[in-house]
Amino acid sequence: ILQSVTGIAILLILAAVAAIWKVVSTSSKSLKIILLGTFVLGICCSSLYLLKCWKEYHFIAQTELAELESGLNQFSANGEPYVHLVENRQLENGFYVWRNIAWGELERCWNDRAVVEFSADDGRGQPIYGTLIRYMSSKGLKKDSLGVYALSENDIRQIEHGVPTIKASSANAMRRRIDKILFEIDVYRNGGNPSGNSVTQRLEFWRTALHVVKQNPVIGVGTGDVNDAMQASYTALNSGLIKESRLRAHNQYITLAVAFGLGGLAWIIIVLGYPIKLGYLRDFRFQAFYVVALLSFLSEDTLETQAGMSFFIYFICLFTLVYNPLNPEGDPEPLVREFPKNLPAK
Repeated sequence: ILQSVTGIAILLILAAVAAIWKVVSTSSKSLKIILLGTFVLGICCSSLYLLKCWKEYHFIAQTELAELESGLNQFSANGEPYVHLVENRQLENGFYVWRNIAWGELERCWNDRAVVEFSADDGRGQPIYGTLIRYMSSKGLKKDSLGVYALSENDIRQIEHGVPTIKASSANAMRRRIDKILFEIDVYRNGGNPSGNSVTQRLEFWRTALHVVKQNPVIGVGTGDVNDAMQASYTALNSGLIKESRLRAHNQYITLAVAFGLGGLAWIIIVLGYPIKLGYLRDFRFQAFYVVALLSFLSEDTLETQAGMSFFIYFICLFTLVYNPLNPEGDPEPLVREFPKNLPAK
């Protein structure tokens, strides 16, 4: 329902960690075989599904290939010159988005048919001309007067509401999310603005933060100067992000490297690994929490927010205080002891 790729990825990795841990700890050969088989099958099925999504997104329709072989048309049926951004290879349902565009006809005919003006935004706050071009491309239509009048009334309403492709109504929610990520990456690779796109924005955050780390690799810039250093790096790299989207790294490990340098990051990773060394990972409750927490560090600055810090501190204290790794079956002398009642006066 949420289409949270991060959440689904963490859930699958947590299931894999649990399966591996069970394989290592169990003495049952049959259970080992079942778990290993399930683990391998899960990886294969997931990889094949993602490969299928990637291939289907990047395929080129036969009609498009035939037109490319015969040569791109220079004029529309009404005589307006077409605009072809040949260097931009962005695809939508097998058709190139930024080719066969007659801007004048497109605007005039769209305004004749639609309620929302060509220069306005659609229902999702996006420029409607971009949604229109993507939607027409997904139907294999040229972006001219004939293409606009080939749209149905339902197509017009869909575009006005911000639906960018005919595939949106046929694919399941997860497939739509994967296609959206592929679209974001496609736009980013073709020099588009990553602002507002969760995946490609993060790529730009990480690129900028790593630039800061390269400039200050040993001791970092300090905890108070992370934001200033990031903003300066955005400017130095001439980032395409709009000002409002120029945020911190959204990766806790990289943010720590920015603040403390590679030496500080190494020390903090050692500290994070210490509960594992003590044996707390043998408790599945701690194991589940720690996998979720450490993986969340990859896509968020978890420890930079009140919510993230509260989550981390609460659960790490809870699970380390209620569980004694030296006596997992039951501790006759609990780790949390009563405070001594008879204390000296000073």
